[in-house]
Amino acid sequence: MPETPTSLEDGWQPTTPSRDSIMRDFVDSSTAYLTSVGRAVGATVVDDVDFAGAHHGAPFPFVNMVVVRRPIPDADWPEQMARIRAGFPGGQPFVITSPFPTPDLRPLGFTLLGHPPFMMRPAGPPVDRPTPVGIRIRPVTDSESLAAFERTLIEAYPAGPSGSMFHPAILQVPGVTLWLATIDERPVATAATHHAGAVNGVELVSCRSDVRGRGIGAAITWSATLAAPDRPAALIASDSGHPVYNRMGYLSVTRFTLWVGA
Repeated sequence: MPETPTSLEDGWQPTTPSRDSIMRDFVDSSTAYLTSVGRAVGATVVDDVDFAGAHHGAPFPFVNMVVVRRPIPDADWPEQMARIRAGFPGGQPFVITSPFPTPDLRPLGFTLLGHPPFMMRPAGPPVDRPTPVGIRIRPVTDSESLAAFERTLIEAYPAGPSGSMFHPAILQVPGVTLWLATIDERPVATAATHHAGAVNGVELVSCRSDVRGRGIGAAITWSATLAAPDRPAALIASDSGHPVYNRMGYLSVTRFTLWVGA
């Protein structure tokens, strides 16, 4: 009789090969991005088979992000959350991002942020990529433009102080590109791509409110989407960004679960 396997592949094992699924590739790329940036700038990092992320000591929780790497049994969540809290700076919020359904974490002191769509776009050039008149989009390569990126993100998102996230060391992390859009040298929009793995992971998309509706958000998202043009792109969408990404050819795949706690 054939031997019964001891463990069936579920797509979320440490030994699961690259390109098993677009969602797994995005999770792998996201965790590599969070931990490599965290280590480079001196943040507090968690990196194990269950969770990976970094806490930058910022009051803005989306800077302090932890991604769930595989399904966690409901009974294990209290111990896991206590472990992560014990290693993070006391009192500062952080976000738990899960590709999977989670138990109710409110009894553990967390607040549900929602279930945003996970979207992907296959590799390939855009059918239509209009460039708004007067806009310039370029990678961030020096401390001056990095400071402009951080300031724009804080004011346009809007967000709070970002702690250690945008230390100049972030510019030396392989496979991470920050994008800044300007109009007449005024910074107006941001985006980032982590592209060291099998996917272009799009992050940190923001656009100042007084220039919205002019295609600037889509234009800078195209730069992030095509950072490595031979790879698909993926992102977690906001409600306002969802229709923009749809028009760019992104498809809704599933929904993630986001919790915030401290």
